[in-house]
Amino acid sequence: MSKPKKEMKVFVLDTSVLKHDPHVIENLGGNIIIVPIWTIEELDKSKKGQDLLGASSREVSRRLDYYREKGSLSHGVTTDSGGKLFVDYHGVDWNDLPIGLEHNNDNRILLVAMAWKKEK
Repeated sequence: MSKPKKEMKVFVLDTSVLKHDPHVIENLGGNIIIVPIWTIEELDKSKKGQDLLGASSREVSRRLDYYREKGSLSHGVTTDSGGKLFVDYHGVDWNDLPIGLEHNNDNRILLVAMAWKKEK
């Protein structure tokens, strides 16, 4: 009897997760990892810092560059741990955001997650 295939989970990563664990893409194993473009913009702002968060931001940037060399991140590339990594550009239609929430990058990340939930 063959073992049933495990369904891939979808993880939408925000800036704080990536800064806390620059290797989270590999640590999430064979799952779908979404990095919103808004998260990358926030990381870029903190790369110049000489503290631990700056160093983490630079490491994440190197990891993303590594995967970018493998193919189109907007179409998805296979991670070293067997997952699939995407950079997502959703989060531009504020009409999908519940009324009363601010128009900021944190809520854009929520819009990305909502878009992926609709697709699933």
